[in-house]
Amino acid sequence: MRQKTEDPIDQHIGNRIRQCRTRAKMSLQQASEMIGISSTQLFRYESGENRINAGSLYYLARGFSLPVSWFFDGYSLPSERKHHLENVIHEPLSPDYYPSNSTEMRKSMVALWDALPKDRQRQKVLELLETFI
Repeated sequence: MRQKTEDPIDQHIGNRIRQCRTRAKMSLQQASEMIGISSTQLFRYESGENRINAGSLYYLARGFSLPVSWFFDGYSLPSERKHHLENVIHEPLSPDYYPSNSTEMRKSMVALWDALPKDRQRQKVLELLETFI
């Protein structure tokens, strides 16, 4: 019998789920209710033990007002997986892959903007952004 190994992407997504759940100050039970699963199952997703399905990830993203791509942000493809993909498609992977598109980034920025509690903070963010232009 083959031993189950946890995939690094499942661990990464699980960490991101835990991160947004704890930022929202939600218990496992509260967050699991958003997608209609047990808190034990959500714990398995967060630990990377189980792989979350696309529908549940979508509903979590909606519940936390995040783009689905947020759960993938910061993930680096392991070199062995990269080589495997390159062998399958018979060409090198593009180094210019970005999981978020501009529409999703814009939505994420607006959600973060709306979360700022004070006008003074918003003014400081605008000043900072202006320094990049």
